[in-house]
Amino acid sequence: MADAAAALRMLVVRAEDSRLIGDWLAMKESYSIVYDMNRDLMAEHVKRTVNHTRLVESLKSVNAIIQKAANLRGK
Repeated sequence: MADAAAALRMLVVRAEDSRLIGDWLAMKESYSIVYDMNRDLMAEHVKRTVNHTRLVESLKSVNAIIQKAANLRGK
């Protein structure tokens, strides 16, 4: 993920350099790659967020079971 962020920064700089020198084709190509990489990073982020949410819900369920078992044992 950090590598992708570094690559995105490099591509944005390259695109801006192309814009400054008037190389519109290279600028368009660089921004197209930036768009694709950003879309992929966002999709990966959504996956990680969903997985984290599911993990937290599962841990809450496990904790509730442990609490109930502890209460039964204490009685």
